[in-house]
Amino acid sequence: MKSRLLKSLGLIIVSLIAASIYWHKHAQAQWLENARHTLAGRTAPSHDLIHTFRPAAWADQGYLIFSNGWAAFAFHTFHDSRKVGDIALLRTSDGVCYVSHYHFCVGEDEFFSQPQPRDVTQFLKIYGAKQGWKKQPDA
Repeated sequence: MKSRLLKSLGLIIVSLIAASIYWHKHAQAQWLENARHTLAGRTAPSHDLIHTFRPAAWADQGYLIFSNGWAAFAFHTFHDSRKVGDIALLRTSDGVCYVSHYHFCVGEDEFFSQPQPRDVTQFLKIYGAKQGWKKQPDA
């Protein structure tokens, strides 16, 4: 009797964990789809925005401004919702998307006081491994 009770309890716990993982993945997929749609509608940053950037502050208003190009990004942290968790989407000026599950605790401030990359290739070389940016073929 005790053994059956423990097995039943174990199955309930495993089911709850599986459901939690499913809802987390589903919430992230929804957020990612919304972010893709939002970033697809973004055009190049305004001339004024580009010229107000300083090399020590090259991330602002959802853009990364490189010395030779730009990228738009959106991010979500578990502070906003544990259901969605940490996820970020980067869309380069040529439409290529990258996803990261790095925790951007202060968002754009993550890049302040860092050298401005010349382009997205250099950005990914500098930040790609630490922040886990992965190219999304289905973006």
